[in-house]
Amino acid sequence: MAEAETRPWRFHVEIRERPYDLLVCILLALVLVLLVLITPGNLLRQILGLVFVLFLPGYAATAALFPENEQIDGIERVALSFGLSIAIVPLIGLALNFTPWGIRLDPILASVSAFIVASSLVAWYRRMRLPADERFAIVVDVKVDFRGMPLVDKLLTIGIVIMLVASVIVLAWAVATPRVG
Repeated sequence: MAEAETRPWRFHVEIRERPYDLLVCILLALVLVLLVLITPGNLLRQILGLVFVLFLPGYAATAALFPENEQIDGIERVALSFGLSIAIVPLIGLALNFTPWGIRLDPILASVSAFIVASSLVAWYRRMRLPADERFAIVVDVKVDFRGMPLVDKLLTIGIVIMLVASVIVLAWAVATPRVG
């Protein structure tokens, strides 16, 4: 029993062979389109809407621009995804302003979805042309080892994890129940 308690906990996942991240981008965009058409408003639609506007267009564009693993690191990729999304979506809205459809929910939803799907397909094509060891890979490697860690550090680590989970719950609640006025 003491042997099992002293081993570090490790979680390692590497996705490199197929670009499942791009498939998830396309699926999330299509799911949001279906949710907008079917349900007038719910928590899932609001959360997906935030991801749809603030992250997915930039992520798909970043994946198309940088298909190789060594071009930019993960933090730069996430930051660039947010930044490009904040730049791309208003430009799509500006272009829609000069069309007969104007700036309404349906044309924006269709245009941003089309951009996400097109960018994801370009990224998929560019990534699959590379050798497998050069492709961008999503690597999740979490290693938790409490051996030799002082009690205060253990408690702080557990507290940070609890606060992160609580923050996500509070954010979901704030999005789901907006204040009137």
